[in-house]
Amino acid sequence: MLIKEEKLLFKDFPNLNCPNCTKGILRIVDDTKILKYPSKLRLLPDEPSFYYDPDGNEHRRTCIDDVEAAQKQEYITTFFLECPRTQCLEMISTCGKLRYDTEVFPDEDLNAVYDTQLYYYPKFFYPHINLFIIPIKTPRVIVDQMAEAFSLFWTSPSACGNSIRKCVERIIDEIDAPPTSYVKYKN
Repeated sequence: MLIKEEKLLFKDFPNLNCPNCTKGILRIVDDTKILKYPSKLRLLPDEPSFYYDPDGNEHRRTCIDDVEAAQKQEYITTFFLECPRTQCLEMISTCGKLRYDTEVFPDEDLNAVYDTQLYYYPKFFYPHINLFIIPIKTPRVIVDQMAEAFSLFWTSPSACGNSIRKCVERIIDEIDAPPTSYVKYKN
């Protein structure tokens, strides 16, 4: 799996390995998708209304029709992923944001070509997905620390980085490397 950005193309969902068996490729369970507008859109009235300020001036309240079409295509979502292997069938829940993003590309005549795709911006996976496969003989203390880093990756990159730092410390402890303060350098 190669993750270039914080977003995943929804129609061609990436091949995420099952965290349980590590062999299956997780698939979206279609009937589990729930999409809701964020409150900034849900709280807007369907039709415009008017009100008067204390000076008697008439004002129009914002309604859903005043919002740009692109903003109406943003959803808070949750759905399940499932391992298709009959020996596993692990279920993973995820939540995040679905949004249509438009990218502009020039064609051969240098005319603008608009490409709109639906992207998923994940914030959480439970159980966490492994961002890479950890070798089988890795000590449990390192595996546990990597699991913490994987679980934080989408929510808090800085906390994930700190957890990776702790993992490096565990690796150094496991290989019995001397502390850096005792290492003598040749001049």
